[in-house]
Amino acid sequence: MPHVIHVGPCESPGGIRTVMRTLVKHPPEGWTASLLQSHANRTLGMVFAAWKAARALRALPSDASTVVHLHAASDWSLRRKLRLAAQCHHPVVLHLHSGDTARWLQAKPGRAARVRSAIEAHVTVVVVLDEAWKALLEPLVGLVEVVSNPVNPLHGLDDEDRRNGTRLLIMGRDAPVKRRGFAVDVVAQIRTKHPEVHLHMTGGQPMEGDGWTRHGWLTDVERLHLLQATDVLLLPSRFEGQPLAALEALACGVSVVADGGLVGLPDTVVRPRSDTVASWADAVESTLSAPHEPSALAASVSQHGVEHVAQRWSAIYAMAQQRSEP
Repeated sequence: MPHVIHVGPCESPGGIRTVMRTLVKHPPEGWTASLLQSHANRTLGMVFAAWKAARALRALPSDASTVVHLHAASDWSLRRKLRLAAQCHHPVVLHLHSGDTARWLQAKPGRAARVRSAIEAHVTVVVVLDEAWKALLEPLVGLVEVVSNPVNPLHGLDDEDRRNGTRLLIMGRDAPVKRRGFAVDVVAQIRTKHPEVHLHMTGGQPMEGDGWTRHGWLTDVERLHLLQATDVLLLPSRFEGQPLAALEALACGVSVVADGGLVGLPDTVVRPRSDTVASWADAVESTLSAPHEPSALAASVSQHGVEHVAQRWSAIYAMAQQRSEP
């Protein structure tokens, strides 16, 4: 039976880990799948994790039915995955998750050319998350295929309505690129008229503030319960490949307000008129007062169901095997 090895940050909190675990739990029909960790939080740990992953890949038996699926963000993550690709003697799928990859590739002269050369030498198929990323990245790295992020089937409409029109949520790691400070400013403005509104955040260290709570990293069950009790998910980040938090929220019937530059999201997502605190506050208030029908939100991400995504990966893996034939 053919087997795919998913290589990346499968033990590190974040969207890529969630995607990797979902793909392993729901592989294409007729395939088996496993995880290989290649990431750690500290520099020395990162070096050791990459070394262990490279050794494991080199030690794989020569079996034409095995595919190596590398999951990469941008910057050092992409460089590390290309080094791992050079260690492989199996078909290699390079899966680009980051919404910052195109900017990073063009930030220094010659970087895109070097990355493209490494891809041509060691990668069989490159995959991106959306047609918009295909248009941006194909001129930089060569031919790419498109496969959308999967939504774990645990995310769905909840029979118990625990929403009260006051809960906002931001999910993911606590990093400047996520613009949580901006979201706190938005909530502060909303609270001048609606003091009952409260912002919840995951990731980082648990902490309380005026009108907001940071819960830290939650278990999958805790995270799902928090999401299903949320009225609006906020995505002020300007760089996201295809934000899994938004897809999961919509699958749960939760409204989403997102930055206008984020791609790969359905039309049910609300976009503020401009990138100002006032415009965002207006968009969030309007969404709280007149949310979309939950069933319509869930239907807008039906193409991200695991069965549909698994079928697409089946075609990608078959393509990788065919291209690797002598």
